[in-house]
Amino acid sequence: MRYVEPMKSFLLALLVILSLVLTFMIWNYKPNYPFTEKTQIENVMIGEKKQKHDIIKPYRVLSTQQAQLTGTTSAAAIAAVMKEFKHLKLSTLQLEQTNLSPATLNEMIRTKDRMTLFFPATVPLDIYREMLSFGENELFQAGFDRIIIDWPEWSVLRQANIYFISTKMNTVYRTSVEPNTLHAFKEVLTEQVENFSPYQEIERENMLSLYVTMTDMEAIHFTYYIEEISSELLKNVLFEEPNIVQKTVEGNQEKYTDSMSLLNLNTTTKNMNYVYPAAESSIAINAYTLLTDTIDYINEHGGFTADYRFSKMDVDNHSTQFQMYLQGYPVYSLDTLTKITTIWGDNRIFRYHRPYYMLDRGITAEKNISKLVAGTEVIEYINEYSELQLNNIDDIVIGYYLVQSDNSRLFILEPSWFVLSGNNWTRLTLDRVGGSANGLE
Repeated sequence: MRYVEPMKSFLLALLVILSLVLTFMIWNYKPNYPFTEKTQIENVMIGEKKQKHDIIKPYRVLSTQQAQLTGTTSAAAIAAVMKEFKHLKLSTLQLEQTNLSPATLNEMIRTKDRMTLFFPATVPLDIYREMLSFGENELFQAGFDRIIIDWPEWSVLRQANIYFISTKMNTVYRTSVEPNTLHAFKEVLTEQVENFSPYQEIERENMLSLYVTMTDMEAIHFTYYIEEISSELLKNVLFEEPNIVQKTVEGNQEKYTDSMSLLNLNTTTKNMNYVYPAAESSIAINAYTLLTDTIDYINEHGGFTADYRFSKMDVDNHSTQFQMYLQGYPVYSLDTLTKITTIWGDNRIFRYHRPYYMLDRGITAEKNISKLVAGTEVIEYINEYSELQLNNIDDIVIGYYLVQSDNSRLFILEPSWFVLSGNNWTRLTLDRVGGSANGLE
């Protein structure tokens, strides 16, 4: 019995040492996990990204060199002017006028040795700060829909002024151009103006003038086989977890949902409507942020799948619109969409409405040439037509009217004159005035 107590002490000491050793081993244990590289998730793209200057650009250029009004809507000519325009070095913008009248603007445009760029919607000036070298000043609330380039003292002072004008806010911002950047720009302008067509100003009392061509022109009718963006690709672009998305079909409607958002495809007209209800927001957002965030969102998946151009923005409702163009002309339709419309929500898209067909990847199956009458003849026709009042018209342009043939993959584009009144477009022909009471898309 005399060995029992020593034995207990030995066992207790052994257990304490074993406990300490095991604790130390646990603390210092490093499992030999195999090394796994981090998987890089690539963005799903339905087209190529585009630069802002490809999306935000004028639709018409007028010139008054040698006191003769000429102009163009040529995409190539406008691109050449804008390319050189971006190389100009400009002084800090100064607010010059806040009560611009229609008569004053009309006079500014018709003044000799000026070029005017027409934009379809108000562009935030800070967007152009990214393309031009303005001086440093905050312009979040400023915008423009006309740019007038003026060089009346060119031959003497070698200087030019540029005016950024808003016909909505009646404001004029002015900047001057550094002389060492003028020469190349002047050469490009002179070269392009030589190919402009004669225009006529249609004056209206206490209103902005209209501008139309004075000569007939030849126009091409196009027929395209369209390419559809696959529903699988759209699903991967729009939903965060495409694998859980459920699909249902009701007639010509395909619906996809993940319980948080809904994608609806109209398989007849090839239009899609996506909505994420939880993102709906009434929080104020400035025009620059709205337009920039929207373009970035669409660019993230290469959504500008044709020549889509910024055409409208409603800041209060967070809405932005991009119009389809072809050969430098806007495309309108009663049958299907020819524009992208978005509504921005709480830090993400709330609604996204657009075509899911692509003309620019189709094949021109046939084309024929017809004559479009001069714009001056269109004005005469409008004056004789009782249902259209010249004072109610915002603009008159040449565009394409898109018609879907019996073959749903075959789209026909017919050149026509169009009238803008309010937010509605009406198609004009010589024998009738066509269009919908709700306007063209």
